Amino acid sequence: MMRSPFAVLAFLALVLLTGCWNKYELTEWAFVQAVAVDLTEDDRIRLTTQFYKPGGGLEGAPKASESFNIHTEGENMSEAIANIANEVGRVAQWGHIRIVLVSEQIAKNQNLKGILDYFLRDHEPRETAQFAITKGLASDYLTRKPYIESTISQQLREISQSSKRFTGMSKKMNLLQVAIALKSQTGIAVLPYMASSGGKKDPAVMNGVAIFRDYSIVQPGIPAGKAEYLLMLRNEYERGVVTYPCEENPKSKKDTFEHVMVSSTTKVEPKGESVAVRIHLLLVGGYGELRCSKIRKASDEDRIKQKIAEYVEQELQKEISAMQARQLDLLNIGDALYRRHPALWLKWKSSWGRRLSQATFQVKVEIQMTNTGLTKPMPYGDQEE
Repeated sequence: MMRSPFAVLAFLALVLLTGCWNKYELTEWAFVQAVAVDLTEDDRIRLTTQFYKPGGGLEGAPKASESFNIHTEGENMSEAIANIANEVGRVAQWGHIRIVLVSEQIAKNQNLKGILDYFLRDHEPRETAQFAITKGLASDYLTRKPYIESTISQQLREISQSSKRFTGMSKKMNLLQVAIALKSQTGIAVLPYMASSGGKKDPAVMNGVAIFRDYSIVQPGIPAGKAEYLLMLRNEYERGVVTYPCEENPKSKKDTFEHVMVSSTTKVEPKGESVAVRIHLLLVGGYGELRCSKIRKASDEDRIKQKIAEYVEQELQKEISAMQARQLDLLNIGDALYRRHPALWLKWKSSWGRRLSQATFQVKVEIQMTNTGLTKPMPYGDQEE
């Protein structure tokens, strides 16, 4: 019986395509969810790698933990990661990593070049994995129990995203964004900072930002209460709450303005031996709590809007003054100058810190109300006069 050439080729293709030659089987992989990078007492890399452990067992049986941690050490990242196979008996697969945590300690004693070099050079880790600098040991953050997510690694990833989207207390950055920021013209980067309120079991929160110059950490960083104004200036703030003093008793009571959109534009122009910087900030939102302010007519509304704008302008100017005093270009002004005036930037680059401290800043804040609150013009509990 004659067989057509097509049928023969199809049969051979089915035979040759089955199996995974020179590849690892699924049972040989261990899927990485997160990694924490610390430093040993003798300056070796200490990794804490969290792996996903698939659930199983009989219906109704107690649910097993869906993750576990492995600790390895090495002279560098490659050696510490290679030693994982000796501990877990499988090959680490990095394609599903959620977050990379690096401790303040290693950021002080060793720069981030080696760590980023490994993750960006290797073909498995995703460049979109979240990144954060941690207060204290990075490994401590992987020992906590998640509230909602199945693993603490996913919980930490969600925390970093939510902090940027809803509170403005910190920022969200992935591995690629961190690498790009550290290669800026000024060599200064503003990176996410994670902290805890105390012990190993206390909640982890995004708490401000860490500052890096030439891959090394610069201390102190900027805590959450002040970081929000820096992020506004950098146009990296999405939404949050501005708490501003009451008119009658500014020390004891405060009102709040909940903004749902923030947009800022920055213009940089050379002026003499430095630059002139103009920043326009738009805050769109509505009232949160009216604990003391009373709004009975349109003029009251305008007065409160002006009060909020003036208060935010003052806070922004404080952050600018602190930045100039430290000669740290946290607003990427040098990069803006490089893009528009490259020849001038090359001339100024070596003395940029001094020139930045002499720069002039003009900040204008505009408030746009989406909810005037005029249907409830009085603070709750007050009686009409």
